[in-house]
Amino acid sequence: MGKRVSCLLGLLLFFLLQYSLLAQEYTPAEYFDYEVVDGKVVITDYNREPDQPFTVSIPPQIDGMDVVAIGDWAFEGFFNLTAVTLPEGVTSIGEGGL
Repeated sequence: MGKRVSCLLGLLLFFLLQYSLLAQEYTPAEYFDYEVVDGKVVITDYNREPDQPFTVSIPPQIDGMDVVAIGDWAFEGFFNLTAVTLPEGVTSIGEGGL
């Protein structure tokens, strides 16, 4: 019986982890300016001016295209920015990009 309970708890933990990864909230795509390079998205600017500390979670795709880079100075001047979460597909961060 102990083995069965351990297996059930393991499966429950696995599904909860999967759900939490799927339920991650991303910053809305309309908050970003971007360029399309070879069918991929390069974030060029963040176009909000929050007056309190904030975080940004970049989505893995914008308009159906993969986000692969953060351009030069994309978050310049955002002194209240406390954290940026990048998707797995980001392979390049430009000068002063973060």
